[in-house]
Amino acid sequence: MRKFAKLIPFILVGIFLALWLVAGARGATPAIPSTCGKYKATLTRVVSNRLGPAAPISMYAAQMMQESACNSEAKSGAGALGLTQFMPATADWIPQLDASLAPANPMNPTWAINAQVAYMSWLAKRNPGKIECDTSAFALVSYNGGEGWLRRDQASAAAAGADPKVWFGSVEAWPDRRRSAAAIAENRGYPQRILLHIQPAFIDAGWGRGVTCTLNEGQSDGNVNGLREGQSFSWTSNSLAVVAWLQRRLSLSVGSESSRFAYRQ
Repeated sequence: MRKFAKLIPFILVGIFLALWLVAGARGATPAIPSTCGKYKATLTRVVSNRLGPAAPISMYAAQMMQESACNSEAKSGAGALGLTQFMPATADWIPQLDASLAPANPMNPTWAINAQVAYMSWLAKRNPGKIECDTSAFALVSYNGGEGWLRRDQASAAAAGADPKVWFGSVEAWPDRRRSAAAIAENRGYPQRILLHIQPAFIDAGWGRGVTCTLNEGQSDGNVNGLREGQSFSWTSNSLAVVAWLQRRLSLSVGSESSRFAYRQ
C-alpha cells in the first residue's frame, strides 16, 4: 500500500500530461472570455495608434487575457491591479514614460490598455532580439518578472555559449538561479502561454495579426523542444518536453509545490 501511495503523484502527473497532449493533438486553444470582446475596439485603436496598423494586436489581447481574464476589476494577491495587472509602483511610474497617462489609474480599462502597450513597446525597444518573436518574448518576460532578471538570464545564456538574442531554447534554457524555481517556471511559462497557446485563439477569432515564433538556426535537441530548424514551436505538442526540461534544469520533484506552473488564470 505504501509503495502504491508513493506512485500516486507520478500517476496523476501522467494522466495530466496525457490529457494535455491529447488536447494538443486536437489543436485545442483556450476559450476567449466573453468579457474580452468589450475591449477589442479600444485595444485595436490603441495598438494601431501607438504602433501602426501592422502591429500584433492578437499578442496584446492574449497578454490581457493572461493577466486578468479580461476583468478590469481584477486584483491579485500580490497587489497587481486592473485589466493589465500593474503593480501600484509601476503604475505610478508609467506617466514618466508617457505624460499623457498621468495620473495613473490602473483600474480604468482605457488607461490600463494604453499603459500595457506603452510599457511593452518601451521594453521591446530596450531589449531587441534576433527576430520579432525573440523581441516580443523578451518584452513579455520583463513585463512579468522584471527587466533585471532578463538581463541576468541573457548573461547566463551567453556564459553557457547560447545566443543571448534568442529566447526559445536559448536564453529560456539558461535561467539565472538566484530566484526560486517556481518564479523561474512562471517566468518561462508566461511568453509560452501568451505567444504559443492563447494568441492563436485571438488570431482565429479575427482580432488581427500575431507574432510568429519558429526555431532559429542553431537550436538543437539540447534545447527545450528539440525541433528541427524551421519548425513551429507549439506549446501543446511540446508540453511533455517542456515539463521534462524544467524538471531536469531546475531539479524539480514531481508533486512538490515548486513543480507547479504558476500561471495567472
